[in-house]
Amino acid sequence: RLPKEGVDMKNDWKLLTLFIGANDLCESCHNHTAQDPSNWIQTMDSLLTTIHQDIPRVFVNLVGMVNVTEVYRVDLSSKYCSWVRSNIDECNCLDHQGQTGRDTLSNNVVQYNQLMEQLAQKWQSRNLDDFYVSFQPFLVHTRLPGTVALSDLDCFHPSAITNEYMAMGLWNSMFLPPALKPTSIDQTLTLRCPTGYIQ
Repeated sequence: RLPKEGVDMKNDWKLLTLFIGANDLCESCHNHTAQDPSNWIQTMDSLLTTIHQDIPRVFVNLVGMVNVTEVYRVDLSSKYCSWVRSNIDECNCLDHQGQTGRDTLSNNVVQYNQLMEQLAQKWQSRNLDDFYVSFQPFLVHTRLPGTVALSDLDCFHPSAITNEYMAMGLWNSMFLPPALKPTSIDQTLTLRCPTGYIQ
């Protein structure tokens, strides 16, 4: 809830970051219509339309996704994480559908990211003065350094240190033009001093 004092919902700019799609990817090897990349991006476009209609003056970040199969690769190096992968259904296409499921998931994450970038460009081409969508690709080619990147509990979600690097990656990406936005992050990442406007 926003405080009532000092916030002008009609005229102040708001920043909204959308980092969604991993759960859809984890079911995308089952040929469900909703998770098909072309249908999924239509849902995202409808979401952006609703945001534009209902919330004045919004800058939207669409955050690209790391290839979820990286989690599987990293988890193989840990007995505990390998056990978790085989006994907990955190991501069905990753854990329980064999190499075919992982290949489908990997192909779909590439398509999701490409379609999100195109969707951002589509919204930018409308030249709206009260709404902007930017694709932030800093995770698209990121390789996980090991199980330290993942939660100690489920070996799937980002660890605290990974969340920290993701926050820095987003911050840095927001202050760079599209051609200079990074497509990966690693442990050498440092925060950039902002110059200019977010984009």
